[in-house]
Amino acid sequence: MLIASYFMHYFTDWNTIGSSSNPCLDTFHGTSPFSENESSAIRDFLSPKGNTTVGFFTIHSYSQLIMSPYAYQKSKPVDVEDHLRVMSKGTQAIRRATEEAFAYGSISKVLTQVGGGSPDWAYDALGIKYAFAIEMRDKGNFGFLLPQDQIEPANRETWMALEAMLLEMAKEYI
Repeated sequence: MLIASYFMHYFTDWNTIGSSSNPCLDTFHGTSPFSENESSAIRDFLSPKGNTTVGFFTIHSYSQLIMSPYAYQKSKPVDVEDHLRVMSKGTQAIRRATEEAFAYGSISKVLTQVGGGSPDWAYDALGIKYAFAIEMRDKGNFGFLLPQDQIEPANRETWMALEAMLLEMAKEYI
């Protein structure tokens, strides 16, 4: 079975930088934007809601990062200060819960420049102000095959980050 990277499978600057047309690589971007059932289902669900959606999170492994737009370009989005504030709350919550350090910032700054990223699509195309990607543990020792004894801590870290970030985002709307 071939699976496209769902992170790089969205319309915003799809197939321009940082992905592959080789279906055997984990950076395969699919045959077209939204050609995979999962990404088209997300598009079909979120598109009618547009910017009434407060937040968008895509969760992956691995690297211990919390990231915001942009991936496809190095310029900063208009909401960069709000993104940094919210991501900081997430990393602080993880540090308190498990003493693990997560870096944060724009995808193109802390990871790599890549086209077709779902946070960029959610932010640019749908107008969702808070669009984030969380890369769970670890930092590369085990890669995508996290040992069983690290699954629960990884889940706890993710939950703590999501809770802290959502509470920080809610302050703007309550």
